[in-house]
Amino acid sequence: MRENFEERVREMERRYSARVNNLRNDLQLRLKSEVSETEERKNAQIGNQYSQAYFDHNDSLCYSFLKSKSRGSTRRRSTT
Repeated sequence: MRENFEERVREMERRYSARVNNLRNDLQLRLKSEVSETEERKNAQIGNQYSQAYFDHNDSLCYSFLKSKSRGSTRRRSTT
């Protein structure tokens, strides 16, 4: 009877250790995928911020250029 009990205990330990290993592997895989997704979102956000800053800078340069051109043309017209 004792031997039967010990055999059942060993079998349960084997099953649960295999189950724990599977769960651990699943968690590690999930962690890697979540880290990868987070890095992708971060990089996309940085890229969007860079693009927006670039376009804002270009818009302000164009505005400044057009503003200076319009001032110059009105000055030229008034002196002529």
